[in-house]
Amino acid sequence: MDPLKHLARLVAVVGAVAVAWILFGGGPKDVVLVYEVPADATALRVEIRRGREIVRRAEFRLAPGASGPVQVRHEAQLPQGTHEVAWGLDEPGGERRGARSVSIHEDGTIALSLLR
Repeated sequence: MDPLKHLARLVAVVGAVAVAWILFGGGPKDVVLVYEVPADATALRVEIRRGREIVRRAEFRLAPGASGPVQVRHEAQLPQGTHEVAWGLDEPGGERRGARSVSIHEDGTIALSLLR
């Protein structure tokens, strides 16, 4: 058999395996993070970290005045594994900060309460 045909088949097999890995589980997951924040909050800042690496950063401006807690939706594609969601919330009394750990294994929604 011609060595170039052999190499072409090998490249095709490796490419098919890579595509299958991305499509069927190894690639990033579509995640919706839903943050529950107090009605009087004016801003929410979020950093999603994997280890020391920041994989997503977002800032949300909020309009105070709702009668109860507000839900903020944050859509992201995240790699599988454990992530830290570090957040800062601007409220009338000042800024409040915190962090939560989340595990990403599949597409889906994760609710995080940031209420007092």
